[in-house]
Amino acid sequence: MGDVKTLSRCIYCRRPPDGEEHWLPRSLGAFKGNSLLKGRLCKDCNVRLGRTIDQEFIRTGHTGLTRQLLGIAGRSGQPSANVFEYRASQLEKPIEAESASIIQGQLVPIQAIGRNSDGTLKVVQQRTLTIETPTGEQLLVFPRGWTAMQLRAAAEARGLLGGKVVQAHAAPPESAAQFVAASLGPK
Repeated sequence: MGDVKTLSRCIYCRRPPDGEEHWLPRSLGAFKGNSLLKGRLCKDCNVRLGRTIDQEFIRTGHTGLTRQLLGIAGRSGQPSANVFEYRASQLEKPIEAESASIIQGQLVPIQAIGRNSDGTLKVVQQRTLTIETPTGEQLLVFPRGWTAMQLRAAAEARGLLGGKVVQAHAAPPESAAQFVAASLGPK
């Protein structure tokens, strides 16, 4: 293969390039015979990129959706994120998918949750609030684990504060009482 060139500094900062980077993110799998890229990044930049850019890559867009639909788990010790809820508390919306087959004639937000025993994909309607505003009804996806403060911040970021909640949907197996308790927050 010839001589391997080593840079005098990391391609992102001025530190020595002492890190070992995978050519493809480990989240895409382990590849037989795959060598590590050496002499280009420092350890700190490699770790930072793995926690930021690599996470965005595998938990969003087509890659994130495909990983979830195929049931590809994260590296050991790292929880798998639901692609339909990842970054839901941010200003930008999480991945959205709709299906008309759950409620006849109506498009509803869905989330993939695995496979049925016959191998077909199992989906359920996402946990949502339908909020009526002067401009019409809007859906607000309300992921499990959100606090009342996160719900309020998401509603405010999307211009939904002051609107009227006209419908709520709790995704199975959550009960209506659990959904209401979560939306109201601690007493």
